[in-house]
Amino acid sequence: MAGAVNAVTSAQMALAGINSAIPVDEVIDAMRRIGADMSDTLKETARGGLATTRTALEVKNRLKM
Repeated sequence: MAGAVNAVTSAQMALAGINSAIPVDEVIDAMRRIGADMSDTLKETARGGLATTRTALEVKNRLKM
């Protein structure tokens, strides 16, 4: 849901002619560098985030993953 809201808001801003102060390519590069520097345990991955909760581990065991 949050992704859909962000997409609609971004589209509305683009159609309204609002420009970002920082070019999108620079934003993407910065986010890639930050993601590469972060430990997997801090990301929403199989080794971090919701995947490590008791319920998620129970689901994993039921699915035999």
